[in-house]
Amino acid sequence: MYEISRGTAVPLNDGAFERAAGPYGYDADVLRAIWRVESGKGAFAHDGRLTILCEKHVFFKYLPKDMRADAVAMGIARRKWIHPKKGGYSDQGSTVKKYRMFKRMVDYHPAAALMAISMGGPQIMGFNAEAAGFSNALDMFNKMRDGEQAQLDGLIRLLRSFGLNDAIRHKQWSVIARKYNGSGQVTRYATALANAYAEIKAGRGLPKRKVQKYTPPPVTRQLPVPTVPKSAPKRTLVDLLVDLVQSLFGKDNR
Repeated sequence: MYEISRGTAVPLNDGAFERAAGPYGYDADVLRAIWRVESGKGAFAHDGRLTILCEKHVFFKYLPKDMRADAVAMGIARRKWIHPKKGGYSDQGSTVKKYRMFKRMVDYHPAAALMAISMGGPQIMGFNAEAAGFSNALDMFNKMRDGEQAQLDGLIRLLRSFGLNDAIRHKQWSVIARKYNGSGQVTRYATALANAYAEIKAGRGLPKRKVQKYTPPPVTRQLPVPTVPKSAPKRTLVDLLVDLVQSLFGKDNR
């Protein structure tokens, strides 16, 4: 049902973080710090595909109950989150492997798969798509893969939806960490945010990435049939003659 491919991957314009932060009194470098900690090397991979991470425990949660056991057996779902140091993401060590996992999830249950990935520079989860101002997770995926501005706009909307205005303004890293990334690793995440912010203030900004051409793999699921536009009305010989006269003498010459 869904085509997993590269979008246009348009980067942010200069000053985009400042323009996004200004209306709300945010420090743009706080947004940059969240972006850096979440996606590490950037919003897009070297081949131009959207940066994603598959969360198997979230996939399990959004699957129908009668599909969960088979998904666990296939290695695409699990009941609980596993720390990276304990092998939680050992099968997602590269962009190729992440998209391979995502495709397996999509083939098994497309809707649950889209809810279970984090996307782009701010790594917003699919299940937070509406809170981030998108129609649904598919809408977020499609818009985010086309450019970083949609990702930054979504981040701003999500922070406001989470009620983090004051925490962002006052750089309350623990509050941001708990609400944005969950309660599992608050101290670690808050420290990472504070360190990233300090590095950015010291002049070590987000890395620039070269986007390479990417050819998407064959689509294994049938895509929706596009709507065929209504045919234009048939033109008579008189209509054609009128067009010819106007092209020769101009519309206002009679």
